[in-house]
Amino acid sequence: MLKKILQILVSMVLIIVIVVNIGVEKILSVFSQINILQLIPLFLIYLAMNILFSFRLRRLLKKLGHKLSISKVFFAHMFGMLLSEVTPAKSGYFSVSLSLKKLKVPVSRTLSCLGIIHIGDFFIKIVGSLLALIVLSTVLLNMTNYVFLGIGTAFVLIIIVSAFLWSDKVDKLFSPFRRFKIGEKIYQALPNIRKSSRILKKDLVFVVMISVVGWLFRGLEWYYLGSILNIELGFFIFLLLHPLLTLLNFVPITPAGIGIMEGGSVLLFTFFGVPPEVAFAFAILSRITNAFVDLVGVKDIFKF
Repeated sequence: MLKKILQILVSMVLIIVIVVNIGVEKILSVFSQINILQLIPLFLIYLAMNILFSFRLRRLLKKLGHKLSISKVFFAHMFGMLLSEVTPAKSGYFSVSLSLKKLKVPVSRTLSCLGIIHIGDFFIKIVGSLLALIVLSTVLLNMTNYVFLGIGTAFVLIIIVSAFLWSDKVDKLFSPFRRFKIGEKIYQALPNIRKSSRILKKDLVFVVMISVVGWLFRGLEWYYLGSILNIELGFFIFLLLHPLLTLLNFVPITPAGIGIMEGGSVLLFTFFGVPPEVAFAFAILSRITNAFVDLVGVKDIFKF
């Protein structure tokens, strides 16, 4: 509990520091120029992307013998997305397994699906970040260390997830966590998780393809948000910036990287000549519009 409180406090301090340094009046001036109706396309783009991701999860579950309606998988997915908005490293998304458990899907099988999906998503983030580093090398020169840190983090996560999904040689490394109740449950579920993961291994290409389409959706979403705020960088630039900045959401210092992602956005966008108050408004609006759509997942809270 103390750790969670500290993480929340850190995120609040970071946001306050950013706001104070930029100036409250400047930030409010940017928000005052936005018509709420302009945000509707953002909601629709993000919603469409999540429907696509729900189809991906549904297909993987079907491969494991669980035929569920798209609506049930969609609400379970959105439940996970909602909790990911307030948990360190967006780990709350794994609560999808709890929602699907109510639909008689074993947690081990859901975790296998989510593991494969995360490998695909992190792979695209690595590729996107490397492309950004190459194409935007002159702009990102001062951020090279941060970029490589983000890429390195994603790469390590891919290795860890892959090892747990397909190799039983890492079980000894997990042993220290068995003293915790949740750790023991995961340890006991590992054989079943691996069994399901081996079945899904052939679908990795499909998973990565959906991740690519999702990346395009994100680029479109950010390009439109940029147009609302008069940030004229072009679709391709927004497409490259997205994996770089969203990697910051997985830094487990604050819930969902709150404060860290906003600070990174201000730093990165100012390299392109974007005023810091506009860059901050961009980051906040991106987070708020996503969280608003994620509220659809509230429906599955009543299952518990």
